[in-house]
Amino acid sequence: MPYSTQKKSSRDKISSSRPNLGRRTPLSFDPSVVSTPRSSYRAVITSPALKSTARASNSNRQKIEEEKDKAAAGVLLKLGFVLILILASETVFSMWVTSALKPVFTADSVRAAGERSRVVKGGLSGRLMYVQNQLRNFAPGVRVSNCSFKDSAWKINHNGLLLSSHCMLYKSGTEEVKIWGWPLQTAGLIKTGISSRSFTVLSGRVTEWADGKIGYVIRRGNASWVQKQWSGSVVQLDPNTWVLEYGRSWIVADDKPRGVLSSLVAELVKIRVSSLLKTMNSVSIFEETYSSLFNGHGQMKKNFPT
Repeated sequence: MPYSTQKKSSRDKISSSRPNLGRRTPLSFDPSVVSTPRSSYRAVITSPALKSTARASNSNRQKIEEEKDKAAAGVLLKLGFVLILILASETVFSMWVTSALKPVFTADSVRAAGERSRVVKGGLSGRLMYVQNQLRNFAPGVRVSNCSFKDSAWKINHNGLLLSSHCMLYKSGTEEVKIWGWPLQTAGLIKTGISSRSFTVLSGRVTEWADGKIGYVIRRGNASWVQKQWSGSVVQLDPNTWVLEYGRSWIVADDKPRGVLSSLVAELVKIRVSSLLKTMNSVSIFEETYSSLFNGHGQMKKNFPT
């Protein structure tokens, strides 16, 4: 048998031995019937650990407090150095004031001379002569002006506060004694600055409204009073009212030399301390407001109505 015929017959046998399945159709897929089994593993997403904002805020506050303490210590050291220099200069200044600008009179001596003049006869001229002699006896060698004569050095003083005529009995760099008044009725304001003033009524009557009070005080002959520092009073003078006044500079107040630099530095220190207190108060108010608005983690608090 030829080889080609034998090969063909073998192919026919193989094909006849295979079953005839016909045309294949695509299979439908139902996910409800056949599904992939669910996994029991759950992915956990982790985030990096956050730093505690409370610890950070505490550390920041500690740093701020340390810086404040260092600044305050530096200010105190500077103030101490300045005060040492001022005290050294004030010692020299006090020695000079004690020797060159020592007060001659006192408020008590001038007031006593004015009050004792009530026993003198001769009207205002006699009382003025008595006061002048008492001042000369109290401080021998001191030149006291004569204000009892008609041609004495009386000057009209109208500084916008009180119309008056005055005569200077004694004046130096630290104190002055003068007599002032007006022959007619007059009224105005008496005020003091950094130093006080002492008054004694020689004649007439003075009605005083002190420090803006409703009530008033009537002062007649030989009445004395002291007007304190940084105060003012409205006065009304009856006709022919004359007043003896003594004033002393604030440098030698209370019979003790007082340095100009120390007083100025004291005022500056007072202003500096008050400004520091105001600053500290504002900082504490800011911290309270910040802590009330924000919680410890730096997040703003939200208050929702319930």
